[in-house]
Amino acid sequence: MIDHLSRILCKEEPLPIAETFPDAQLLHLQGKEPWFADLVNFIVIGMLPNDLNKAKKNKIKLPVLMILRLL
Repeated sequence: MIDHLSRILCKEEPLPIAETFPDAQLLHLQGKEPWFADLVNFIVIGMLPNDLNKAKKNKIKLPVLMILRLL
């Protein structure tokens, strides 16, 4: 294979690698969490918040377990 790009003459020096990203930032949501936050947390870490009652825990667990059985 022929490397044509290495033969191109470049007059400019390459840009330095940026160690910081000024546009990157963490965003904090203010207000109510999305309705699916507990569902996603259960799928990812397998735990539910302690403040949920048994009915709410079952409402989250049962659909997730049914979906996981289909996979």
